[in-house]
Amino acid sequence: MILVAAGTGSRFGRRIPKQFTPLAGKPILLWSLEVFASLGGINEIVVVAPARYLARVRKLAAVNMSKATIRVVAGGRLRQDSVLKGLLALERPPRVVLVHDAARPLITARFVRSLLRLARSRSALIPALPIAETVKQEGRRGVVAGTVPRKGLWVAQTPQVFHYDLLYNAHMRAKTDRFRGTDDASLVERLGVRVHLAPGDPVNLKVTVPSDLKTAEWRIRGSK
Repeated sequence: MILVAAGTGSRFGRRIPKQFTPLAGKPILLWSLEVFASLGGINEIVVVAPARYLARVRKLAAVNMSKATIRVVAGGRLRQDSVLKGLLALERPPRVVLVHDAARPLITARFVRSLLRLARSRSALIPALPIAETVKQEGRRGVVAGTVPRKGLWVAQTPQVFHYDLLYNAHMRAKTDRFRGTDDASLVERLGVRVHLAPGDPVNLKVTVPSDLKTAEWRIRGSK
């Protein structure tokens, strides 16, 4: 599996990348790393990190009593580049690969197992939540141009799960075509392959701004 932690977290507004910011006593990155390291079916984990923080991430990974091999590699300029570097760093490419954003620290082992069960019969699978709010389209000068029907609209989460060969080919095609997608599923979609939706987890939030960190801390306290 690939744990993407190479971002700079510019929107987070802190001196260090947000994945190293403490959350309930330990770095955000470590929350999801410990979950994946605890899963018996995952034999190899590649953490893609900022080049200047490789030693720091390796030190974090070393404290995990995991049977999985944990490898730390430098990421690329964009998330898409980082995922490809992660795919190439896998020593023994598995049949199924998970890609997860370290900025989603509240992932649970139970949720990951449910996705892996569904992935037995699907080559491409992503967790997602249906949009509940009203969606507006912006026009000129900040004026509403219309209301977008929310039926059939979903918000994607991670981990996204794919057959390794499929995701690798999707990334290589995107690289050749100089295509930039917003997530890994968008690259697979370009190949004409069906990407299946799985029920997401409302707790599986993405920490983007400082207020998200407070929400995550509140949810951790509430789960104890």
